[in-house]
Amino acid sequence: MKTDPLLNRIKADFNLPSSEVLNSNIYSALDDLAENPTYVGVVNHIQYDYKESTESSETFLMEKDKSSIIYQDILDKYKVNYGDITLAESVAIEVVSQTTGKALILGTFGNFSMIKGKAKSRKSFLVNMIISNILKQNNQNGVIRGVDASKKKILLVDTEQGRGHVIKTQNSILDGALISDNTNELLTLSFRELTPSERLKNLEVVIIENQDLGFIVIDGIKDFVSGVNEEKEGYYIASKLLKWSSQYNCHIIVILHENPSSEKPRGHLGTELTNKAETVIQVAVDTKNPDISIVRPSNCRNIPFESFAFSVDERGHPFILEDYSIDKKPSKTALNDLPDKDKYDLFTEVFKNNKEYKRSELLGVLNTMLYKGFKEIKNKGKNEITPFIRYGIDNGMILQDGIRQPYRLNQQFIDS
Repeated sequence: MKTDPLLNRIKADFNLPSSEVLNSNIYSALDDLAENPTYVGVVNHIQYDYKESTESSETFLMEKDKSSIIYQDILDKYKVNYGDITLAESVAIEVVSQTTGKALILGTFGNFSMIKGKAKSRKSFLVNMIISNILKQNNQNGVIRGVDASKKKILLVDTEQGRGHVIKTQNSILDGALISDNTNELLTLSFRELTPSERLKNLEVVIIENQDLGFIVIDGIKDFVSGVNEEKEGYYIASKLLKWSSQYNCHIIVILHENPSSEKPRGHLGTELTNKAETVIQVAVDTKNPDISIVRPSNCRNIPFESFAFSVDERGHPFILEDYSIDKKPSKTALNDLPDKDKYDLFTEVFKNNKEYKRSELLGVLNTMLYKGFKEIKNKGKNEITPFIRYGIDNGMILQDGIRQPYRLNQQFIDS
């Protein structure tokens, strides 16, 4: 006999008898009741809501489940033995070099990758082109080729566009694959109207029910969390992607925006996905021609593939440009040459965790932030930061109430 705060809380929330005594068999009884197909009631909610939303119940359930984990099962399933033979990776997608003709891995089954880029850099067009090339029959001469992914089905999940635009996207993909009729090889879902938790639950059901999927694209992974800086949610989503790709033997590509003033994908979510992804791909508008986008390997666990360029024709179909001259690295921009929007974004990032700074503090925080996370910005030493702060004051991006008073962000700043 023992007292349990979780059960008392459940009783209080749902107006149940307020006995302080907990029978050791009550949890198995609750489990049995919840699994009864004819029962509809409070216990159904207890099984999910309390497990997910309260720390006390989560701790209890972890303790409760511990006894069901068999040590030998852990060893049999997860132990790596000396002399184990490495199985050949099943290549889902590859990119063929236009200069050497050598095919290099973009993604393998059992892993996920991420496409990152600024807004309007044509990230979605890239995934549409990848899907078209996987679906295309006899695509042996293409730059992007579906290897084992072409033998299984494809799932495209869109969270950002309205249904009409998603229909156009699917039609464009099928046109690019030279498929004139509807096909069972591509399943397209529009999840824009759902909440983040609903998107996650619905997607998991779809994956479980379609275990012949070889390639999954999530266009808008940020819409599966309540915020890109929610650390626990970012970790949870990355863990889900690892689990799905491994358990169902497929490759998943997710799309996430970069920060406006850096090449880092947004928030804790971007950091977590970067750390766990097999390949991180950057898409950027070419500085020489705004009608062309450059695709570069950013972080790769395999040998990096060769960068390539693509554009979009008048029908909205993306196509790869052959023999296009690509700069090895994007040109850097000096701190004080950034456009006003990017300057304000930098100030917004600086004041994210603090409402105000003294002058010396602001200099130090900016200096540290620029050198740690903004490699694409040049001329960013303290001699450049001083006029940068002065520019922010003169143009209303940051405010100061008087001489030697602290600086704060102007929340009402509008870029003219």
